[in-house]
Amino acid sequence: DLEKLASNMQKVGAVMMGIGIAAIKMRGDVDQEMAKVKTIADTTTVSFEHLRQGVMKTSNDFNLPATQMAEGLYNVISSNVETSESLHVLRDSAILAKTGFTDMANATDILTTIVNSYGYETERTTKLVDQLIITQKLGKATVDELGSSFGKVAGLAATAEVPVEELLAAI
Repeated sequence: DLEKLASNMQKVGAVMMGIGIAAIKMRGDVDQEMAKVKTIADTTTVSFEHLRQGVMKTSNDFNLPATQMAEGLYNVISSNVETSESLHVLRDSAILAKTGFTDMANATDILTTIVNSYGYETERTTKLVDQLIITQKLGKATVDELGSSFGKVAGLAATAEVPVEELLAAI
């Protein structure tokens, strides 16, 4: 029937239009988050377009929302991570979010808290992710649960010169 076909085509068209509207909204949300990044990023070391591409690549690689990646990048840079190192920390945060059963906000917070508290170089975040996942595996807490308490003790532990490995083992 031609009427049935026309009715089905209308339904498909409505669905496609809904997908298009959602994509436009998501693009607007990503643009809004990236506008925040632009206010604090040092674009003399890394172009804004490179940061945007890094956010989109990380989002695609880990199947996490691009808005969360853009917000995560803002959180990383605002935590005194150099813009030139920010995409590395963002990627490690995405790995931690996926494997640590947490969200990007918590993943970026715990990594940047450790880096800042202990004065670590950002290259160390990959090792920190491994240590946090091992702690989750051997302990009774997820990374998400660790994150809420870790910020409270990391600064004190670093000041007392307690190695992060011992701190994680104690948790």
